[in-house]
Amino acid sequence: MKIVVYGLGVSALAALKSLKNKATNVSVVNTGPVDDWKHVALSISSDFKLYSEEDSLTAFLQADYIILSPGIPRSINYLEEAHKAGVKVISEVEYAFMNSDVPVIAITGSNGKTTTSTMIADSLKAFGKNVFLGGNIGHAYSEIIGSSFDFAVIELSSFQLESIVTLKPLISIITNITPNHMERYKSLEDYSEAKKNIYKNQDKGSVVITGVELDTDLKQIKITPLKDFDFKKSKLVGEHNKLNFFCANEVCKNICSNYSADVFQHFINSFKAPKYRLEFKGESAGKEFYNDS
Repeated sequence: MKIVVYGLGVSALAALKSLKNKATNVSVVNTGPVDDWKHVALSISSDFKLYSEEDSLTAFLQADYIILSPGIPRSINYLEEAHKAGVKVISEVEYAFMNSDVPVIAITGSNGKTTTSTMIADSLKAFGKNVFLGGNIGHAYSEIIGSSFDFAVIELSSFQLESIVTLKPLISIITNITPNHMERYKSLEDYSEAKKNIYKNQDKGSVVITGVELDTDLKQIKITPLKDFDFKKSKLVGEHNKLNFFCANEVCKNICSNYSADVFQHFINSFKAPKYRLEFKGESAGKEFYNDS
């Protein structure tokens, strides 16, 4: 099998590391002169073949799969030519899903996806689950290959979702969709369609937790502020976090046979938001200061 990895970002490097010991013919394409980046690729494996973007068409047309870094748009001419010639152009998250049997909870959205992803992973851990958290946050999804977990909680950007084929979450979450990345998309509709790829392979009757209206036969759970819990001890501020807690609670209720409202209440009391998401930094002269960068 011949595989081309296009780009040398975090996710592409993780894919390359998983490929280095496999009986595959691997090529790497990246921006800039090959001499500027060859040490990065060859430090993983000296067997990789290296191509500049200008010389990449030959490698693309000979490939069975092209694995894209998220920052590489599918609209590049050489990629379109390869796709028309029958080459499978996939994202790194699609490649990781193809090579892992860990059930996936997938999260996307214009805002709130990092906090929600972290909440879901940590709440599942509160119920004793062994959880991998990655994708567009922290660890590349491909780092899961060869490892064993109960669940993979994967944050996904629209860029990553553009090139999925078989990715099939157990539960998918769309927090919201508002105009974003318009330098890459022709319209809000194009951007929205990329986001909605998150649930396109789910089985009828499986769950999508959503803050937007969807035209699908899947079981839709509408995101609303979480009720019947006490937030007085929560370290998070902002009513929007009740929406994030709602998503985490619904995931736990759907997949944890040992679900308990008391355990989730304890989780609410102890959970700390990821850095820079309305992060409390201190108080001075009667004023509270938060970092929301």
